[in-house]
This record gives sequence, C-alpha cells and structure tokens, in this order.
Amino acid sequence: MLCRSCGLINLLAEKRDADVQAIEELRRQAENEPPLLAQITLAQVEQLEAQVAVEKALKKGLSQARKTLRNQIKRDLDAGIPADNWLLMSRNELINYILNGGMGEVVDGFLDTTNTVYDLTLKQLSLEGLDLDPATLALDRERLNAQLVGAVFDDVILPDLSQRIRSTLTAIDADVSISQTADLLFQRFQAAEGRALTEARTAVSQWGRSLTAQAADGAGLDHFLYIGPRDGITRGFCEELVDLVVTSKQMRKLNNGQGLSVKTSGGGYNCRHSWAPVSEAFIEVADLELAKDSDINAANRAAR
Repeated sequence: MLCRSCGLINLLAEKRDADVQAIEELRRQAENEPPLLAQITLAQVEQLEAQVAVEKALKKGLSQARKTLRNQIKRDLDAGIPADNWLLMSRNELINYILNGGMGEVVDGFLDTTNTVYDLTLKQLSLEGLDLDPATLALDRERLNAQLVGAVFDDVILPDLSQRIRSTLTAIDADVSISQTADLLFQRFQAAEGRALTEARTAVSQWGRSLTAQAADGAGLDHFLYIGPRDGITRGFCEELVDLVVTSKQMRKLNNGQGLSVKTSGGGYNCRHSWAPVSEAFIEVADLELAKDSDINAANRAAR
C-alpha cells in the first residue's frame, strides 16, 4: 500500500516509518536554517516525537483493555449470565461496562501522555514570542482535554466496541462455546485498532493546532508559517505550502480535499505539518517567504 504522509488509510508499520523519516528530515532542515527558525523546527520535531509516543501508549493500553474486557465478558458468561444481558443494556450502561472493564484506565493514560504534547505546543509558542496568559491557558486546557476525549473515545472507540459486542453476541449460535465466543469478541476488538489509532493521532494533532490558533488570536497575530517535512512522501497540498507564510484570509481559501479544517487539521488525516503563528517582525528577521495567491491555488489543485 502506498503511504502518504497525511493519508487516512495507512498500515501502522508504514506510518511509523513515515514518522521516523519526517523527524530525520526536520532535523536536517534545522541544520540549514537561521537560529530562530531552527528552534521552531526542532520544537516541531519534539511535538512529532510526543505524538508518536501518544499513539504507542494508546496502542498498548487498548491491547491490554481488549484482553481485560474479553476476560470480563467470558467470566460473566461462565457465571451463567445470558448473552441477552448485553443486548438489553442501554447505550450508557454498555459504555460504563466497557469503561469499568479496563477502558477507563486507557482514557486516563491517554490524557497523561497528551499533556506532553500540550506542554511542547506551549514551548513552540513561547519561541515565537507569544505572550500567553496562564489563567486562560488553564481553561483552554480543560476544555480541549474534554474535546480530545470526546473525539477519540466518545465518538470512535466506545461506540465501536459497543457495536462489536452487540453484533457478536447477537450472531452467536447456541452451540458455540463460551471460549469461542470470547475469542471471536477479541478478534473483532482487534479489528477496530487501526481506525482508533488513526482517529486518535488526528485528534491529538488537531488539539495542538487548536491551542496554537487560540493563542494566535489572543496575541492578535494574522500570519502563519507552515512547517513540516519535505521528505518525498508528503502530500502535494502540504508540499506546496511548506516554509511559506499565509495570512488568515489566505488560510480560509485553502481546501485540503478531506473535509477537515485546514486551520486545525493541516493537510488532513495523519498530517505531520503544523501552523506556527509569527509576527511581521519575525517574518522579516527570519527572512520568511509570504505565500502568493498562486501558491494557495496550487495547494488546492494538489489536494483534488
């Protein structure tokens, strides 16, 4: 399968290779950049490394939670609880059952790892000279955490597991053993992993970009540098924009072709690029290039 740096459908091994390649490319870029710009590029490297760590920790947590949930259901079936018990549960009852079956710990662990991404995002913003209000940031952090959990768990992981439990137990024949039922459940739980990790990675990236956008609004900045790798597997949309500075007005004209906000999603799913708000003074000192309308049009054409 062809791996594209911002594509939705990627084999996990390919995506990990893309992350490694992006990090190596960004480090090479930083070696040839002016000191101020190199600091921002290296801060982006740290954020990418943190996002990889979030995904790795989530994968490990989901694997353990699947086993715990499978074993819990098997114990309940062994104890004589009929399959109809899960089918008759309300949506909230089934989700609470899943959370109590080990998934609740995964949610807590997920937020612990994303705190690193948050701190590194603030570090990058401080390098760009933004004056950040701690009280406002604390409120933003709480709100963004709730949005992040909602996007990953409430919208994807928990509903998907609920549906797989119901559909599996509905289709089970009376002659199928409890062990076979539990094993089938586990297989169906595993099948959900790829989508869950892709959605989580995208949500974490959007989370960081949302914080960046809010900080830029608060500081009254209207220019954004698009930073990220040029490593041969970068989507055409991103290739046209890397190292260019766009205004908010120009950004609103951009279309990544995936139905996602360019401001918070960059090139789309699994995008490894980000927006760095910059002042006009920074643009001059770092000798950055301003995007022209032709650059915006070229990016949009590449996304089609």
